Amino acid sequence: MSLAKFTTFLKVKARKTRPTLSILSRREVLTVHQLKTCTSVFYCLGIMFVKLSLLLFYLQVSPMPKFRLAVYSLIFVVVGYSIASVFVVIFSCFPVAKSWDVTITTGFCLNLPVFYITNLSLNSATDIAVLILPIPMLWNVRMPMREKIAVAGILMTGSG
Repeated sequence: MSLAKFTTFLKVKARKTRPTLSILSRREVLTVHQLKTCTSVFYCLGIMFVKLSLLLFYLQVSPMPKFRLAVYSLIFVVVGYSIASVFVVIFSCFPVAKSWDVTITTGFCLNLPVFYITNLSLNSATDIAVLILPIPMLWNVRMPMREKIAVAGILMTGSG
């Protein structure tokens, strides 16, 4: 598929009109929808690995048992909903090919907007948790307040 055709497809999709089949061949439309499914899977996994890297870093820098328990709990939540999200993206339709093949009329698909809103909410909640998790740990460190604020800012930059 040429870049010009793909760009045109995206413009048409953004306007929510229906001439996509006249611009792209059926095979190209299938390819675009398959790529959309693949990128959604990689997005879910990518977000999970970024959060896991920060949480594993937190485990390395703190020996405090309560803090470590909070980090392990957050790791459990992040891995759980991320893996669940991958399965929802892959198996959102039955048969699975219905996700990208608009010509399949049998079967059913889940209500994906509800999934996207739920996923957005969980993503935002865990982002905030990863963001504020190291702050209480910093208040127990012996250093000037200005340096504590600077370190907290650096950690928050990595979490956003």
